[in-house]
Amino acid sequence: GPRGRRGRRCCRPAQPVWVAGGGRGRSAADGRGRAAGGAGWAAGPCRAQSRWSSAETRLCAPRGGSCPPRYPLRCRSQAASGRGAARRGRLRATMLLGASLVGVLLFSKLVLKLPWTQVGFSLLFLYLGSGGWRFVRIFVKTIRRDIFGGMVLLKVKAKVQRYLREQRTVPILFASTVQRHPDKTALIFEGTDTHWTFRQLDDYSSSVANFLQARGLASGDVAALFMENRNEFVGLWLGMAKLGVEAALINTNLRRDALRHCLTTSQARVLVFGSEMAPAIFEIQGSLDPSLSLFCSGPWEPSAVPAGTEHLDPLLEEAPKHLPSRPNKGFTDKLFYIYTSGTTGLPKAAIVVHSRYYRMAALVYYGFRMRPDDIVYDCLPLYHSAGNIVGMGQCLLHGMTVVIRKKFSASRFWDDCIKYNCTLRPVVHQGHHFRCSSGETEAQGPWG
Repeated sequence: GPRGRRGRRCCRPAQPVWVAGGGRGRSAADGRGRAAGGAGWAAGPCRAQSRWSSAETRLCAPRGGSCPPRYPLRCRSQAASGRGAARRGRLRATMLLGASLVGVLLFSKLVLKLPWTQVGFSLLFLYLGSGGWRFVRIFVKTIRRDIFGGMVLLKVKAKVQRYLREQRTVPILFASTVQRHPDKTALIFEGTDTHWTFRQLDDYSSSVANFLQARGLASGDVAALFMENRNEFVGLWLGMAKLGVEAALINTNLRRDALRHCLTTSQARVLVFGSEMAPAIFEIQGSLDPSLSLFCSGPWEPSAVPAGTEHLDPLLEEAPKHLPSRPNKGFTDKLFYIYTSGTTGLPKAAIVVHSRYYRMAALVYYGFRMRPDDIVYDCLPLYHSAGNIVGMGQCLLHGMTVVIRKKFSASRFWDDCIKYNCTLRPVVHQGHHFRCSSGETEAQGPWG
C-alpha cells in the first residue's frame, strides 16, 4: 500500500475526499492522490501535512485508520474552520462585553461614587448599546408564555394545597366529576365501540369495590391488574381505589420470571387478568402463591384459564352498586403501582400517590388550555403513566371523553380521530415518529 515518509503507512480514507483546486483524483493504488486539475473528488491515501499544498483542503476526515502522530493530516474542512472562527469571535465579543461591564461598574462606584440606581442604568445602557436588544426582543416575545406557565404552576399548587387540607383523593374528585356530567360519555373502547357514561363507570367501579370488600380485601391491600386496554381496566383500578386497595398495574409484555417477580414483590392478594393474558398466567401457574385469588375478565372459556380461576364479569353484575364506605386514605397516600418494562433487569415498581396523579393530569390540562368538551384519543398502554395519568386523568378529573384503543396503529390513527371527532391525544416521541413515518392517507384531510 502507499506509504508516507520514512516508510510509515498512512490511513486510507473510506470515502472520496474533496480537494479544493484539484480534479478527479487518480486511483488510490497509484500512491499519489494528487488531483489532475480543477475542483472535484479525489480518492487517494492520506498525505502528511508537508505533502499538501496550501490550496488543497480536505473536507472530510478519513475513516478506517489513523496516520502516524508525527505526520498530522490537514483534515479540517473550510466549513468547520468557518464555524470555529465565528465561535471564537463570539467568545471574544462576550469576554470584551463582560470586561467592559465590570470596568464601568468599578469606575462608577470607586471613582464617580454613583448610587446603585445610576450604576444599574449605566450598565443597562451599555448592554443595550453592545447588541443586547436581541435579549430584549426575545424577552418581549416570550414574557406572555412565561407568565402563563407561572400562573398554571401557581394554580395547580394552590389546588394541591387545598386538597391536602381537605384530604381529597382521586375517587372523591371523580365523584364530583360524575355529579357534573352524569350522562356524558366518559369512555369509548375503539375495539368494540363500547360507550360508557360517567354514571356507568361510577357504578362499575363501585361494584368492583363492593365485590373485593366481600372477598375480604381492605384498605392497604394490593390487587394486581394484568389486562390490555379497555374500559374495564379503568373501572377495575378505580374501584380498587374506592376501597383503598392499591392496584399493581402489570406490564402486559412481561412473561415468566419478570411477571412472577412483579406478583411476588407486590404481595398481591388478588390477580385480575384479561382472558387474552391467560396463556401468560398458565406459564407461571405452578410458582404462584396458593393463597392468590385469580379472576378472569372477558370471554370465558374454563379450559383456557388456570385451575381455580373465577369468571369476574358475572360476579360484578351481582355485586351492589352503592358507594362503599370511605377508606382511611389521604391525598398523599398510595394510589397504584406502575412497573418498568424490565429491559435492564427485573421490573421495578414506581409508586403513584393521589397527589401525584392529580398534579400530572392538572398540569397538562391547564398548561395546554384543555376544555371539558375535548375528546382525547388514548392509544398508549394504560399500565403506563402517559396513558393512565396524562390521558385518562383528563376523564376522571376534568370530565373529558377518552377514546381507548387497544394498541397504537399508525395506519388507523387518522381514521379513528375523524370517526370519534378527537381533538387531543397524549404523545410520546416514538409514537409521533411512527405517525410521521406512516405516509399520507386520504383520511387525513385537514388534519395532515
